[in-house]
Amino acid sequence: MDRIFPLLWQLRRRWCLVITFGLLICCSCNKDGHESDELNRRLLVGTFQLQIRSSCLDRGLLSDELVLHADGRLDQHTVFKSGKRYDASDQHWSYLPGDSVSLQKWMDFTDNPTGKPGGAVLLVKLGNPQLILVNPDSDCVYVKQ
Repeated sequence: MDRIFPLLWQLRRRWCLVITFGLLICCSCNKDGHESDELNRRLLVGTFQLQIRSSCLDRGLLSDELVLHADGRLDQHTVFKSGKRYDASDQHWSYLPGDSVSLQKWMDFTDNPTGKPGGAVLLVKLGNPQLILVNPDSDCVYVKQ
């Protein structure tokens, strides 16, 4: 019986150490995840130019540009082959963890039956270069300049 109590105390100390280290690891993972999300958000700040390829070639676009500002504002500037322009400023954007960007009002000129700007969540690829995918199945993408 005298040996059982010291053994139980040793087990208790070991479990306390295991739990403590586990909590430290969890806390550091959350911190790194938050820092990673903030870094990804900062990587998205800048000007993105639409690469007009086969999927959106027949839309009459000459250029389409998204400007993601550090303060969360979004501007879109589009020029059509006809000379007509679309300019929208002071819209809003935000980074969504999991590699997506939310655009408050984005005019999708590649596939927009309504012809009106609307909210959208687009996938991002944060490699080199950074990309915003209009549609995962489309070859028309925004490339950071």
